[in-house]
Amino acid sequence: MELGLLSTKVIEILAASFRVAPIFLSSSMTPFSRLPSVAKITLGLFIGMFAVFNTDLSLQTSQLNTSSVLFILLNEFLLGWIFVFGFIAIQSAIMTLGRMVEMQIGFGAAGIINPQSNQTESVIGTALTMVSVLLLFAVSADHIFIQAIWSSFAVAPLGFSLQANAHEYLVPTLAAQFYLALLLVLPISLALLALDMVIGFLSKTMPQMNIYFVSLPLKISLGIMVFAFCAPLMLNHFKLMFQELISYWRIVLG
Repeated sequence: MELGLLSTKVIEILAASFRVAPIFLSSSMTPFSRLPSVAKITLGLFIGMFAVFNTDLSLQTSQLNTSSVLFILLNEFLLGWIFVFGFIAIQSAIMTLGRMVEMQIGFGAAGIINPQSNQTESVIGTALTMVSVLLLFAVSADHIFIQAIWSSFAVAPLGFSLQANAHEYLVPTLAAQFYLALLLVLPISLALLALDMVIGFLSKTMPQMNIYFVSLPLKISLGIMVFAFCAPLMLNHFKLMFQELISYWRIVLG
């Protein structure tokens, strides 16, 4: 069925909007993740219109039918999710390892409710995520992010077919981000592990004392002190995570 009644420009705007839609739908550390739904839809359509009318984006009108349009929209949506996966990998790595340190430090019963997802999030993981978002703006990674979105329309025009091995870059990127996040929290984890070994030794030598209950404030204090001491050293690890993110974008887009 030919789409004679539907303007080609409308299809191009929808396709461009579908590519940027995952940026707004994702609950990751993207700056737009906490906008209201109406604002997300409006901003996505506006970006799609701006991209279509200010670049040479075009589709093959002779082959536009219902099935081809649906395929193009689905392909653009998947391309957008692969593009945003870099942010999701960073947040997942930070939140997971933040939860690990949180259990060690004694904040396992504490948590922060995310009103967007209605889920409990890690206190330390949320703090590290907020720091990473601040550093994202401090190192001008937001400018690179905007340039990458704009460049994607030139490198991968509308209707662009993903590389057959594009999915092969997802797991290595996620593994690299988890490795860098592990280096981020490793000093805190090792310090708390050493304290746990000392506490375990004391509990064997003084079984009449509830040493675990007594040592809980000490674990919290030590964890916060080590976290504060290592905070300046975390900047390089955050920069490496953003460099890995930029490299991932370049590889996926070719």
